[in-house]
Amino acid sequence: MSHFVGLDVSENEVSNCVVNAAGNVRARATVAAASDLIAAFIERSTPGAERVVHVGALP
Repeated sequence: MSHFVGLDVSENEVSNCVVNAAGNVRARATVAAASDLIAAFIERSTPGAERVVHVGALP
């Protein structure tokens, strides 16, 4: 089944959410804004993610 990852990026942390094709939440976590922590969450929660999108505010 397809999985999608959404990232809500702020200066100090990133909220991560994984949903399946039906829109059901499969995993959710907030991690420090560090690329290795974000990648580890994605790899752990959905290694076959089809798409990763992010939201970030402009100053």
